[in-house]
Amino acid sequence: MRALLLIFIGLVFSPLCRGELVPFDHVPRVGEEVSGSFSWVSAARKFELDANGTLRSDGSKNGQSLRLPVPRNWFVESLLVGRFGNDLVLAYQTEFGGDGLSYICRVRGDLDSVHWCQKIPGFNIMVSGSVDSIWVGAMGFIGRLGPKSGKYVWRHGNLYRAYSDHGDSFISVWPAAEAEATVTFESEGTNRDNKRRMLLDRKSGKILRVTDIDSGNVLQ
Repeated sequence: MRALLLIFIGLVFSPLCRGELVPFDHVPRVGEEVSGSFSWVSAARKFELDANGTLRSDGSKNGQSLRLPVPRNWFVESLLVGRFGNDLVLAYQTEFGGDGLSYICRVRGDLDSVHWCQKIPGFNIMVSGSVDSIWVGAMGFIGRLGPKSGKYVWRHGNLYRAYSDHGDSFISVWPAAEAEATVTFESEGTNRDNKRRMLLDRKSGKILRVTDIDSGNVLQ
């Protein structure tokens, strides 16, 4: 019988204060790449997400399950989980033939319904939550989502190889810090000298400054 990996997911965004930025929890896959599943415990309930996007829980009504967006013939490759109140917020990457596409979905904890799902145009997804925002980083992409609606407040794409004289950058991008008026993302490429720090206006998403982390040089 497949072993169930029990992971307690304790992220609840609603009581956080602004400036308190909490990463989602990584849930390891159990089993084979294209047919394995992701299992965890949240609020004393066991949840399982199959590679095809089927979400189940032992606490759902009459064994109810939900089907989350996964393109045809693709599979869920990685999963991050957070919470918003009593709801689950799942951030997952799907993959097929080396291509990647990610989603973030807010789901009722009893699996009665899906509040919203948002497509993230990239892979290597990294997500953090705060009192009124879901901050998203992916390859060449950063953005801010409203946790209630799932809509983009702002976003920036086409960052791959940006602010770099040679080589790549923004292979991996993650939300690093939040203040009253600003938010900071950090990134790196496969080359050592391509670590970047990007400071943005929290409300508008305007890029205020980009610096090289190692040298401190201001790139914008």
